[in-house]
Amino acid sequence: MKSFAMRLQMFFIAAAFNLAVCIGHSFREWVAGGVAVNPKTVFISVGYINCCFGAVAVVCALGCVGILLTNVLRRRKELAVHIASGASGRDVFKLVALRWTMQAAMVPTLLGLLSSTLALRLPLAQSWVGIPIVLSPLWIALSFVGIILFTFIVALYPAMRAIRLGAIEALAAQ
Repeated sequence: MKSFAMRLQMFFIAAAFNLAVCIGHSFREWVAGGVAVNPKTVFISVGYINCCFGAVAVVCALGCVGILLTNVLRRRKELAVHIASGASGRDVFKLVALRWTMQAAMVPTLLGLLSSTLALRLPLAQSWVGIPIVLSPLWIALSFVGIILFTFIVALYPAMRAIRLGAIEALAAQ
């Protein structure tokens, strides 16, 4: 599960999610501060930015699902031994969804959050967005929780495939 592609995709998901949340929050704070702007323009701008970052997250999530499915197929023998030795479906689910996925996603998620937060502090980013960006620790923490939930959702399908794996068929296929 130490796949570089999986880690790179998790990094991009974390960075995109954090950027979308922080920029959207900054737009709301900016408008709430009494700035005279056309609300329709702000809504379209926030929607465009969030759609772009959402597209990055979806593409990376599909890549992660593919990598996890490949990992489940590659580790069929190991999973079959767990099942044959009495592991329940819940144990296999924990192994795939929690251990393999979260272990591979934790460091890239933290690096993605850190790099996107630092990038938003740069003057170039503030001029690109066009508003002063407010970085609240609450929103960064919510981004982290959202990314972990997103990662868990991405891991559901491969984990369900691992649960349906038959021990006898998997060992015979090897």
